[in-house]
Amino acid sequence: MAAVTGDRDRAQLILIGGLALAISFVAIALVLNSAIYTHNLASRYDGGGDDATTFARDARAGAGAALDHANGAGGSYAAVEGNYSEAIGNVSEAFGRSAAVSGRLVSIDHLSESRGVRVVDDEPGGSDFRPANGSASSWYVATDATVRNFEMTVDRTSLDDLGDSFDLGSLFGLFGGSETPFTVRFEDGTDTYLVAVYADEADDEVKVQVYEGDDGSGTEVGTCSVVADTATVEYAAARVNGERCAPLEALDDLGGSLDVRYDYPDSAVGSYELVADRLVAGEDAVGPFVSAVNDRNFGYGCTDGGSVFNGTADPGPHAVPALYDTTVETTYESADATFTSEWRVAPDERTVPTAPRIESFVVNDGTSGDDQFDLSWSATDPNGDPVSVEVTFVDSDGDTETFTAPGTVTLPTALQGDGPYDVTITATAGGESRSVSERHADDGTSGPVGCPT
Repeated sequence: MAAVTGDRDRAQLILIGGLALAISFVAIALVLNSAIYTHNLASRYDGGGDDATTFARDARAGAGAALDHANGAGGSYAAVEGNYSEAIGNVSEAFGRSAAVSGRLVSIDHLSESRGVRVVDDEPGGSDFRPANGSASSWYVATDATVRNFEMTVDRTSLDDLGDSFDLGSLFGLFGGSETPFTVRFEDGTDTYLVAVYADEADDEVKVQVYEGDDGSGTEVGTCSVVADTATVEYAAARVNGERCAPLEALDDLGGSLDVRYDYPDSAVGSYELVADRLVAGEDAVGPFVSAVNDRNFGYGCTDGGSVFNGTADPGPHAVPALYDTTVETTYESADATFTSEWRVAPDERTVPTAPRIESFVVNDGTSGDDQFDLSWSATDPNGDPVSVEVTFVDSDGDTETFTAPGTVTLPTALQGDGPYDVTITATAGGESRSVSERHADDGTSGPVGCPT
């Protein structure tokens, strides 16, 4: 019996040892699983943050597409704003459905917008880049404005064939000669850049050359080219047919508000568009933007010169209501965190507007007597600074009078009977100013004359 008892004791010891070892393995496994679980939680949290960042980036791109869609659909400011609101709702819903599959909640909400103007010439089949009032060797498309989404498409066979070794600097002193390539001039009041678009037919290329300066002492920045029958030039994105064009990146050195001018606009056929942070006054396209551009082109002389824009009608260049930028709020919710952010949406923008916007400016012949005018205006500042406004009348003798409050005003004796009057509104905020000038008559004329006609 003693032998049997000893065997049982050894068996129990082996069993107890095995159980202890098993418990040790389980404990080790629990520790390892706990570490893995903790790492997974951290990874999911980090991933959630990354996903939130990715969502915010994609949401801004979606909002930008909605903005371009609404501007392209056209119509009044109310119509554009309505189309954008609907489009951003559709974008938010699409993102929401996709995120719900992964157990996340996302949304994009429209908060605010800033009105602007869209300049476009998209006549079917293309047209040259001359203004609506006929032939011109050069004309300003936009003046004293921040510009975004500026792009054009040109037909290679319509461009001047200047070969492979053309130097834009050689043009100075040769204006009116045989070398007259279509050129876009950018001016910020201090610096000037020229962008010539021409052809090299020997290689079936469209070439884009950038030149810094406005005379022969300037500097050629560089030239990029693309083999194509048509070429799309994106000025802010610095691309030609979707490919990087490094010389166009030099335009980033320009300041905020620009004058944009076309030289030799009959040397190219195609289409173009841009969005500027000035306004028109409704679907008739009369308003601060058109008046400022006409003034830049004609120097108040719009009675004889007409307008460079065709109202809102096709064909030809026209200026239509648009949204310059918008602000959206993005919200991302997961099991681990919630992220909410505000984003400004302004696709293909080179610089952010800082100058005040003159949203409306109306000068009408007064009804109470000779030499009276009814003045009204609206101006805002993108930075929220208070805006001060002055309206100055200059008669044909050069006498002036300035008013700072809207309403019915009576010109002083020195100005009476000496019309028409060049009327300039200047809005100032945060140390920056913007002006719009128009020419108006006194009694005997119904409504404004000159700019606009």
